[in-house]
Amino acid sequence: MDVPVLSTTTLEEMQTVALEEARLAKENGRVYSDGIPTITVVADGCWSKRSYRTNYNALPGVVCN
Repeated sequence: MDVPVLSTTTLEEMQTVALEEARLAKENGRVYSDGIPTITVVADGCWSKRSYRTNYNALPGVVCN
């Protein structure tokens, strides 16, 4: 697949999913006072190198904002 096509498709899918998450947040009353929907985002904050079954070097941790 051509990289620009893949990038465009990925961006379109992320936009579609974001709109769905915003719709669901509004349906459930999860909005700021100015009407902006709020959603929960979970990420592990780690980046692992390819290890080929040895030397896993990603440290556990938590990123909070």
